[in-house]
Amino acid sequence: MNNRRNRDEDGSPQSSEDKKEKKSNESYDALRQPSDILGYRDRSTRGGQTGSPSGMFARRENFNREQPYPQRRPSGGQRRTAGARPQARPQEGKKKKARKIFVPAGTKIVSDLQITDGNFRAVTLEAALVPNISVTPRAVRETALKLLAKKIPGKRVLDLSAGCGIYTMEAISRGALIGSAVEKSARMCASIKKNFAKCEVKEGHGEVFEEELAPFLKRMVKRKRKWDVILLHPPFDSDYEDLFRFIGPGALLGKGGIIMIQHHPDRTFPEFIGALKRVKVVTEGSFGLSFFAKKS
Repeated sequence: MNNRRNRDEDGSPQSSEDKKEKKSNESYDALRQPSDILGYRDRSTRGGQTGSPSGMFARRENFNREQPYPQRRPSGGQRRTAGARPQARPQEGKKKKARKIFVPAGTKIVSDLQITDGNFRAVTLEAALVPNISVTPRAVRETALKLLAKKIPGKRVLDLSAGCGIYTMEAISRGALIGSAVEKSARMCASIKKNFAKCEVKEGHGEVFEEELAPFLKRMVKRKRKWDVILLHPPFDSDYEDLFRFIGPGALLGKGGIIMIQHHPDRTFPEFIGALKRVKVVTEGSFGLSFFAKKS
């Protein structure tokens, strides 16, 4: 029995010194393999692979290669490919605001005080009875605004000698960004404000200036304010030359702007007025319409 204990695996006898040396070698090997002490497995014994680094770092390397961290899915439960933009979730219960209808569809236009087209079509405006101030017939307005159809939507429109604001309301109805009405009559300015309220035109979308034309134009030139479309339709006996001193240089016109002058059909204007060039002349009934643009 003792002889068996004192023999090595190969059957050779083992002395006490050999036992001490073997024990010390086992302790030294244990210190060299911290993975065994800390509970990590050697990669060389996993999956039949040999010759790989062993210990804690081998376990970490093995984990990163064979078991990568799962990637997070995009919200909404939908998989997304690289470079694709996330789709917005549909918002339930949110509906597009319907456009308010002021007059039933199919309403006929029978009065010169009715708006001819746009969001406020067929709405009848209010107009105070003031001497020497009349409303431009609807046929004339339709002709003028048809020629300006591409110039008005999203643009700034200035209505000079606005009267009850019929041209201003026509422009806003057709999608003008700002409608500015200039009128010297206090009663007519009150009518314009009532028409704004009737069609729910908000402040900043429509504005009223109770002022004479010449002082107003002079003040706007100093302020360097500009409009895209200017509609000038004063009484036929007005002094146009005085107004051309401020309009002619084109300081009030924005880029690509145009001016329409409504006048008596027998009256003619020169081809060039300052920096403006006449581009079109139209006659509609007892009215003449002259269009001017900046020289290119």
